[in-house]
Amino acid sequence: MFHISSGRLNFTPIENVHAKTLESNNESALKRKRKIKNSSNKVAKIEPLRLEPKSRNDWRIWLELNHDKEKAVWVIYFNKTAHVSDMVNNEELIEEALCFGWTESAAERIDDKRSSFRFNPRSVCSKWSAANKRRAKQLIIDGKMTEHGLAKMTNSVKKQVLPDVEVCNNKIK
Repeated sequence: MFHISSGRLNFTPIENVHAKTLESNNESALKRKRKIKNSSNKVAKIEPLRLEPKSRNDWRIWLELNHDKEKAVWVIYFNKTAHVSDMVNNEELIEEALCFGWTESAAERIDDKRSSFRFNPRSVCSKWSAANKRRAKQLIIDGKMTEHGLAKMTNSVKKQVLPDVEVCNNKIK
């Protein structure tokens, strides 16, 4: 969970993840510990950060600051059946991730009201679903797609998504 106050993006710890604060000028403040040690005191695995953004804009800001730094993140959201209208939903999470070249790779149910998606940076050769191609096209039309998102699209995907638009150096002409 995070919120914006006085120009800083503040994260609330979720499930044993230490708090991390990122300043708007990209300076890292507190580092979180993500290495989990097993009984032989060796590093067993690295746990991705878990976030619960309060809004679509909060998720976008996190992606702006971290799309090129993090390898994965679990993002918690409320299900449609929870009837929580002022929180970010799964469609908004996916759309913003596409803008920065990320994609959802797994989903898990937390409880009756909440679920989470695991997001990772998209590899250039990954397959694009028809739904993500449709989303990407609309994001480009709306001016939300970033050059980082365009860079993750192969030329063939760009031609399918934007057959009438010329993309050069990850910028729309």
